[in-house]
Amino acid sequence: MCDVVFEFYDCGQLPKVVTSSFITLAPKKDNSQSVADYCLISLIGSVHKIWSKLLILWLRRVISKVISSCQNAFLLGRYILDDVLVANEFVDYVDRHNKGYVLFKIDFENAYDSISSDFLDYMMERLGFSMKWRSWVKAITCGSNNFVLVKDSPTIEFQSQKGLK
Repeated sequence: MCDVVFEFYDCGQLPKVVTSSFITLAPKKDNSQSVADYCLISLIGSVHKIWSKLLILWLRRVISKVISSCQNAFLLGRYILDDVLVANEFVDYVDRHNKGYVLFKIDFENAYDSISSDFLDYMMERLGFSMKWRSWVKAITCGSNNFVLVKDSPTIEFQSQKGLK
């Protein structure tokens, strides 16, 4: 395990077997009949999880320097749902005071579903992240192989190479 971690540190690449993940449906109850009776589970290898956790811990040291102070997500103690509460307060206020307003709704869940890996790399470079750091992030987030397990066998494969999903 240590050899794999140190090799990734040096070369910034993970073997294909490490970046593979498996998606399976686990039954929530006996005699499951419909899709709603199953829970979707993603199985990711431990080396991938270890490196992801290490990158997150290292990133915590500098994240406040690269994210705007008005950002309400990705920072410890700030939550993206805080914005929803503020919006609700605003709507209540203008309704109580009979003021006109225009409300623009953004689907936050979809806004963070995918990111262009090229854009992420470009921004990390502009923010001063080293080439080594960027290669680690790219290895962890891009080029993974995902398999859907059907009857405990990986039968359907799909790849995530263009961006983060």
